[in-house]
Amino acid sequence: MHALAERRDAVEADPMRTRSRATTALLGAAALVLSLAPAAEARAASYLREPLQPASTTTTARDVNHAGVVVGSANGGPVRWAAGATWPTPLPTPPGTSGGYASEVNDSGVAVGMAGGAPVKWAADGTVEVLPVPPGYSGAVATGINEAGQVSGYANSPKDNPSTMPWAARWAVRWDVDGVMSTLAFPAGFSDAFGEDVGGDGTVVGWVASREFISAARWAPDGTITVLQSSGWSEARAANEGNVAVGFYAEGPARWNPDGTSTGYGLGGLALDVNAAGDVVGWASFAGTRHGFLARAGGGVTELTDLRSATAINDQGVLVGEDAYGYPARWWPQP
Repeated sequence: MHALAERRDAVEADPMRTRSRATTALLGAAALVLSLAPAAEARAASYLREPLQPASTTTTARDVNHAGVVVGSANGGPVRWAAGATWPTPLPTPPGTSGGYASEVNDSGVAVGMAGGAPVKWAADGTVEVLPVPPGYSGAVATGINEAGQVSGYANSPKDNPSTMPWAARWAVRWDVDGVMSTLAFPAGFSDAFGEDVGGDGTVVGWVASREFISAARWAPDGTITVLQSSGWSEARAANEGNVAVGFYAEGPARWNPDGTSTGYGLGGLALDVNAAGDVVGWASFAGTRHGFLARAGGGVTELTDLRSATAINDQGVLVGEDAYGYPARWWPQP
């Protein structure tokens, strides 16, 4: 297998995992060397752990909104846990289909994800809507939703054009509030693009890839693309309403500000979410042991010893992710 594919597969082993009409332009790469945040604090934060059922390593808690509503997957299908509920409610899939997961939920309770191989959006009452896929493509995934209801995602490789990449070619897409889809351009030399999340103004973050190079990227509301790193391997995985993006660079958690400046945390791992305050969560290696982490916007990184991975944080500081045994849970911050 190609070296880049092997490295990407290592990251993806973590379970908490048509061209645009707009002008494509490289607006410039961010600094190659990330500024470093203060060193990690080897201590546990004060949280009340609430296990989510069914307790299984195949159950995933992927996102949490301001009310504490959690979305993810259980028993092979998309689910939602109400605030304070430990057992989930299954989310419907399109008629005649099964399987999938919910990727993200906004504060209005609208969730997005994949079901039956199609990109979908669930209203707060659970009604499912299938989102359009680019002509000729085999399917798509909806990865993120902002408070306005715009959705990010990516389309899978065309049925009649098998990819020559070590993994299947994808194309980043954005769906407007009314469900109209736009495909997002990528620069010359790249043949793969993922839209991973969407900021408050419709800016999509994700990454683009060639055979030898993978870089975090940001698509402005007009579709203009900025490649955030010009060397190494980086991916943007999440964004907040203010368009702060997080992910990884040089195999460690990283954060990119709207102006393109970046911050690293001096740890191996992956940043998975950022809230409105700029607090970042994910997983990292602490002295050879994998734990969740919380990086406050004001500085300092806290090792979350009760978590194997923190997959999301809401604006009240509520976390979801995997506990030390790989089971899903919700953590409520304590005074």
